[in-house]
Amino acid sequence: MDGYTIIEVMIFLAISGFLLFVTIVTMGNQQAQAEFRSSVNDVNSKIQVWVDQVANGLTGSTSQAVKDPLTNYDCTVDPADDNAYPQLSYSGSGSPRGANPNCIFLGRAMQVNTTSPNNDEITTYIVLGRRVYDPGCAGCVPTTTDSLSAAKPAAAVSPVNLTEHYRVPNGARILKVRNTGPYPDSRLFGFYNSFNKEGSQESIQNGNISVLAVQYPFTSNDSSESGDIQKCIKLQDACGSPPGLNLWPMHEMQICLGSTRNQDTAVLTITSSNGQGASTKVSYDYNPWCTF
Repeated sequence: MDGYTIIEVMIFLAISGFLLFVTIVTMGNQQAQAEFRSSVNDVNSKIQVWVDQVANGLTGSTSQAVKDPLTNYDCTVDPADDNAYPQLSYSGSGSPRGANPNCIFLGRAMQVNTTSPNNDEITTYIVLGRRVYDPGCAGCVPTTTDSLSAAKPAAAVSPVNLTEHYRVPNGARILKVRNTGPYPDSRLFGFYNSFNKEGSQESIQNGNISVLAVQYPFTSNDSSESGDIQKCIKLQDACGSPPGLNLWPMHEMQICLGSTRNQDTAVLTITSSNGQGASTKVSYDYNPWCTF
């Protein structure tokens, strides 16, 4: 019986090698796609958690020393500051939740960075505010029935820094952001207590809407925890906007994420009804805006 010729053996080996190569590439792409989608879904879930924490009045701090700044720390108002922004000061035991006479947890402000090396991170700031207009005024109205500006918001960064740097899981990175509003490339947004000012009275009474979603005119990729970001959160005009335009209600914000291993992309959309409430969704369909 005749054996295989050397040419036939070479053809067999070439075909086998090609099939093995195709199998490896296919399996690698499938693994990269699965890793990417898992990472994007994790980002989506994290944003939903932040929204829920604000709606439920929880800070969600993961610091080893601080589980809840309004439980473990006393929050006082600085009388030397005309705007009287809250300052955190450690007391050892702190005030029970909701019992601090000066400050309240307002919500979270979030910065999305789109440039390397920080485009795998979302920075979130715990934002506190004054409980009343004037702590020494017996007839003052709680800010929880008024507005974000009346609460004199400030990020809790000093002397105790409660900033959280959320790292996007392996397999994904942030490529672009865009939103509807005066600054389409704004990278700073926030979820806050709604102050019972949104929607109809029926909606308020039924608790249908409990989150105020806003955008800031912050377009820089600077991820430092001081400077313009803090000015934006404090609603100061020095944030970079004309007077009166340092904050506006969110309508829709889109975050474009790309795979670190192939050309897959996804769009995470945060939607709000003129600042009333917030919801998220993810789309993996081709979007000409969301490309490398």
